[in-house]
Amino acid sequence: MLFTSTRVESYSMCQPGAASAMFVMDRDGGNIHRISVNSLSDHSPQMLPDGRVVFTRWEYIDHGLFWRQGLWTINPDGTRVQLLAGNTKGDPDTFWQARPIPGTENLVATFGPHHGTPFGAIGTISPRRGLEAPKGDGFAWITKEFPVIYDMNYRWCYCDPFPLATGCTW
Repeated sequence: MLFTSTRVESYSMCQPGAASAMFVMDRDGGNIHRISVNSLSDHSPQMLPDGRVVFTRWEYIDHGLFWRQGLWTINPDGTRVQLLAGNTKGDPDTFWQARPIPGTENLVATFGPHHGTPFGAIGTISPRRGLEAPKGDGFAWITKEFPVIYDMNYRWCYCDPFPLATGCTW
């Protein structure tokens, strides 16, 4: 099992609250050990079809203070931590709750603010377009009523997108 936990006993430097890291454990709850070593917080892990874990990483390396909390990947044993998409773009500030879209190499995610709640617009991310591909190429909004996010909290909007299948028209 893989999970995030505040058992790191650390705090976020940027807002009140505990920091979190990713851990794994056996099915019976034993053998718990940390696999991510970020000094701030890691959030919303999700398995990719190739066995890697995609997650939101809150950190301040190689980008400005209010810019993106990008998507990173890690193997379940803690090896090969890599940027997957977006680390230097300013809008949206954060990709939350990223999940793979079946039958594609793309993801769906909540495009949210840097601070506050993990709510915002829903959009897609195309990692094959490059680590820092611009809006409209590497990532695009699906929902239109929130055309920008930046660091604004929209309390009545979207979160937790979950793709059902490619080609679905409801």
